[in-house]
Amino acid sequence: MSDGLDGMLEPTSALWLVPFLLLLMRERDSYGHELTRGIAGVDFGMVRPEAMYRTLRQMEGEGMILSEGDGLDRVMPRRKYSITESGKAYVEFWANSLARYQEDIDLFLRAYAERSAQGVR
Repeated sequence: MSDGLDGMLEPTSALWLVPFLLLLMRERDSYGHELTRGIAGVDFGMVRPEAMYRTLRQMEGEGMILSEGDGLDRVMPRRKYSITESGKAYVEFWANSLARYQEDIDLFLRAYAERSAQGVR
């Protein structure tokens, strides 16, 4: 899902960042740096930190996640992110929609393969 430039996330893939982050947060609450490693661990590709944190702020604004500071006084305070019920519903909807879409893709590919085998152009 990279654009070939330093393996960074391409803009069209940004849409996929939200469901992948929610999927990771379903497993456990996580700090931003843990989510960055988790995204890379599912072969999503590299995500610029500013894009990650911008997406997390947007998700929190939309009620999909909550964040809480660690309470330590430092230059760059850490925040722990957790999924809300709304976030869980969103990721469930996303998964169900993709499953239905996958059925349509499979149907098309079977029909295409059959016609290609018959020599139909």
